[in-house]
Amino acid sequence: MEFTEASYFLEEIKNHEDLRNSIVYLATENGWIDILSMLPVTESDILKILDSKSKIAGKKTNSSSGTLAWYLLENKLLGVCVKIGSKTWSKTLTQLEVDLKKCYQLGSNAFFANHDPLTGLLNRNGLRLNLQQHLKSNGDNDENSLTEQSFTSGQSVIIFSFDIDHFKQVNDTYGHATGDEVLKIFAQRLKVCVDDLRKLYDGVFILSRLGGEEFEILFIGKLQRIQIVSILKSLFKSIRCTIDKIEPFPKGITSSIGIAQEPVSESQIRTLIADVRGRSDSALARAKADGRNCSRFFEDIHLKHGRVIEFHENSNIAIVDIGKSVGVVAGDIYKVLYPPFTGDQECMINDGRSTKKMGEYIEIESAELQIVHVQEQISTCIIINSHTTAKIPVGALIKRLAIGSRPLLTEFWRAVPNLGDRDQLIGRFNQLLADNRVFAVLNVGISSNNSNFETQGRLLSGFSALLAGTLPASTEIFLASGNSFFILIPRPINLDINYDDETLDEETYDGDNVQGVYPHDYLDPYLEMLTKNPEVKVGVYILPSIISGLRSESILHFARAGLLTSMAEKIEGKTIHYFTPNKIIYHWRMRNATDDAITDYRAFRSYGIDDENLHNQFGLTMLTSGDSDLFQLADQAFTQACTINPDSEIFHMNLGLGKTQLELYSDAFDILRPLETRLLNEKTSPAYGLAYAKCAIELIKSKKISDTDLNDIILKFHDISQAKGSVYVYEKWATELNIEFNRIQKIT
Repeated sequence: MEFTEASYFLEEIKNHEDLRNSIVYLATENGWIDILSMLPVTESDILKILDSKSKIAGKKTNSSSGTLAWYLLENKLLGVCVKIGSKTWSKTLTQLEVDLKKCYQLGSNAFFANHDPLTGLLNRNGLRLNLQQHLKSNGDNDENSLTEQSFTSGQSVIIFSFDIDHFKQVNDTYGHATGDEVLKIFAQRLKVCVDDLRKLYDGVFILSRLGGEEFEILFIGKLQRIQIVSILKSLFKSIRCTIDKIEPFPKGITSSIGIAQEPVSESQIRTLIADVRGRSDSALARAKADGRNCSRFFEDIHLKHGRVIEFHENSNIAIVDIGKSVGVVAGDIYKVLYPPFTGDQECMINDGRSTKKMGEYIEIESAELQIVHVQEQISTCIIINSHTTAKIPVGALIKRLAIGSRPLLTEFWRAVPNLGDRDQLIGRFNQLLADNRVFAVLNVGISSNNSNFETQGRLLSGFSALLAGTLPASTEIFLASGNSFFILIPRPINLDINYDDETLDEETYDGDNVQGVYPHDYLDPYLEMLTKNPEVKVGVYILPSIISGLRSESILHFARAGLLTSMAEKIEGKTIHYFTPNKIIYHWRMRNATDDAITDYRAFRSYGIDDENLHNQFGLTMLTSGDSDLFQLADQAFTQACTINPDSEIFHMNLGLGKTQLELYSDAFDILRPLETRLLNEKTSPAYGLAYAKCAIELIKSKKISDTDLNDIILKFHDISQAKGSVYVYEKWATELNIEFNRIQKIT
């Protein structure tokens, strides 16, 4: 009997008037434990009764707390101590035994209603109740109206979906009894691993078996991508251990894992979890399709896990197996990798006696294709570049090219009547810029579930007519990629526009006490009319009064970046985004699209943008990528942010953290030491304090600080080493800090 099943018995006892003060003991491999306190039983008198080989039912003993009656149930796996009166009749003792057995049966029924009988894990109903209990503990009582108010800021729902690889073959080869054993072993390995993860990370882990060979871990809390990767390593390490069983039995277990996550928003939590589960199932299916025994993130599928499923050589058109369901957008460009040169295959040689690994096939691009039409599960592409005369093989891997938020303008096959094309847009825009006649550029996107290409064309043509009737006279509209338009708003005539405060971020705008019409005041009424349709999203860039040095390409890029930020926004009603460079970098950071962040950062710098928040956000994106090759870029960006704003503590803390990652301990220590008080603030991330302590530990080796200074730092920062949820490298620093703390404790 497991502790979880016994705890249901304890709950039933608490509801019984004559038994509610009873103590319940459970027999485990390591001896008896008190279920309520989970502490081992050490009292010899109690152990003597519990270990009795004879039947114990109503045995009376006297103690300092009164007269007790003892019962052993379920083949002596459960022991119950009931407090009774000194003159309790034997009939009453017999009735108590009957009541105990009823409580056990009720508890057992409740357990099996919420748990899988084979593995003991939660089933679907138990998962729902467990989640409901967690949400109620956070302040909500109505599960149908549970929203983000049940969570703290920044939390996400993350789901790991598991499927035992080739489980049907196990049943077919070894029999269903062996299959059941494999399921129990797999469940136990997951359970042990999840128990360890709970000690490392703040948040809620809920492990369940949803049916068959399908298992799930639902996590609610805060995790960065590199923390999730670290968790995956732990899971695979636990799952892949060999099985020490007598033949016939499979030698080991492997599993495919799909992962999806979503920040908690205003949607109902049950709907949110259902959406995330659907995405993790899609990621799981992709992991199985890619060879099994691997993991796939849902947000990575459209970036680097697509496959060519058809190639029509005569028309130079390909069909790929990724579509709208995984975030593919018309206009995206992909490189095509012909097998085996996909970067994930091994070069093996078989000499007839054995197979030997000789090396790995490198990644080589053989062609480029562009998405021209997107459906739910597939997309149609045209070949725009080819480096070989060989036709594209079915099964070829495709990876999206990192172009950042740079706009992709429509090609000839994307033409819509009465709308300008790419060449017309660039030509006309340059002409208007030269005359300083453009007030703002909008990138307006419209979502459509209609996959019919001809119908979409009519939809876009009709929507363009709506735009023309809504926006100021002389507005010019051009079709772009991905169901979007570029719109050139002319400067208003005979209207005084106040450009004294040219802050273009709507969140910092204050329109009070300005002379003339502020740019936002002029533009916002038009934007409000546009966004009455919930399917419309808008990116905005308002040109300054003096446009010297601005190019049409950069302005279109700014508007496109605003649109991408708007499209990613989950808050209802947040459909308009003015261009802010650090926001688009943050957008890529949240999607683990490091290459896109690099592309945009370089582009913004080439446009002359030198913003402290842009540098800081880019540095964080590089630092949290987990790729040590990018830490130098983070250091450069943080240095630039500190140069622009030398008074910012957070910029200097990030710089110190980055230099610690680069093992520049002396430089990092000099940066972090003046900020020691800030590092000790409970609202400051433990990572900074751990970095400071790590530097001190390293500097004592070269005698650059004194033993007294080191001991003082270790004692001050020891508490933060106990914080859960640190990224794996910070966990190593925390371990080193603990070792030093224990050394100091022994000395003192």
